Formats: sequence, structure tokens, C-alpha cells
Amino acid sequence: VRITGIVSQFDTEEPLTEGYQILVIADGDVVAGTTSIGEDPDGQLAIGTVTPNPSASGAAVTVSLATAGRATLAVYDVLGREVARVLDGPMPAGDRSVRLDVADLPAGTYIARLTANGTSVVRPFTVAR
Repeated sequence: VRITGIVSQFDTEEPLTEGYQILVIADGDVVAGTTSIGEDPDGQLAIGTVTPNPSASGAAVTVSLATAGRATLAVYDVLGREVARVLDGPMPAGDRSVRLDVADLPAGTYIARLTANGTSVVRPFTVAR
């Protein structure tokens, strides 16, 4: 399965929320309703804003799970390639600050994707040099 994130900004007063659309494409088909920006509609998991954004070497993001479970936090480039896996394993319920080491990534737009319990949320961010 190849997953591609496509980020486009619309004219809106709230960038990074309503101003972005994320499409998940798996095996050539758009998968509807599987990815939300920031928080899933059921409130089971959330990913905060990446700070600082843009970042040159390191950034932080807060991830949250309503219930304990296995979680994965991965970073994808705009071509849908996983370029870093930050978390991959059991995570307790609650908030956790996670460091994203972006020092070795080329300048560009990336997507941090948190997945747990069959649901994913994403947060776009930028690496600048």
C-alpha cells in the first residue's frame, strides 16, 4: 500500500485547520474519511501544531490518545514516502511531547501522521534551511 499526502491551502482565516485538505491515496484510490487534521472527529487521538514551524533542526509536537494503545508517529514527504518513524509502540493515554529531528531532511513540506486504533490524524509542517 502506498500512501500519498496531498496538501493544498484554501483561502481561509484559519490556516492549518480548515485551510488544508489531506487526501490519502492507497493503491491508486482516494480513501475517504480516514485522515483528519489535528484531531479525529471522535476525539480519540490528536496531534498538535509542530513548533517551531518552519524548523531547521528540531521541532516538537504534542500527541494525545484518549485510551492507551499502540501508536505510530511517522513523517512523510509530499511524495508519500515515509522519511522518519518517530514512535512505534505502546503509548499511555494522555498527552506526550515528542521531538522531531529534522536536521537531515531537505527543505520542504512534510506531514506528521499519528495512527492509533485504526484512525489517523495529520499535521503539515515545513523544514527550512
